[in-house]
Amino acid sequence: MEFLAEKESEFAHIIWENAPIKPGRLAKICEPLLNWKRTTTYTVLKKLCDKGFFVIEDKIVKTVISRDKYREMISNTIIEEEFNGSLADFVKAYAHNGEIPFSETVKIYKYIDISRIL
Repeated sequence: MEFLAEKESEFAHIIWENAPIKPGRLAKICEPLLNWKRTTTYTVLKKLCDKGFFVIEDKIVKTVISRDKYREMISNTIIEEEFNGSLADFVKAYAHNGEIPFSETVKIYKYIDISRIL
């Protein structure tokens, strides 16, 4: 799994928020948000299509990998590579930076309970 560079990630989030979308319309959205010219938008779009994140069909940009799937892939990669596959070690490292807010703790317990059912 390849991580997206910072600007690629910003661009991908714009696509995820607006897809399906025509490339020309996407370029107009990106001009003020990313300060990109149309050619830059098309170049980076082609790059992300080549990486398999998006596809252009019938002159429409469509999502191949959803934002949630990308986040899942990033999370799994980080946990595998940096924490030897240990989610507990990841949470420990995260919590070490400060207290986990109660609302986040509730969400974590909820996700753990749901994963037990599945």
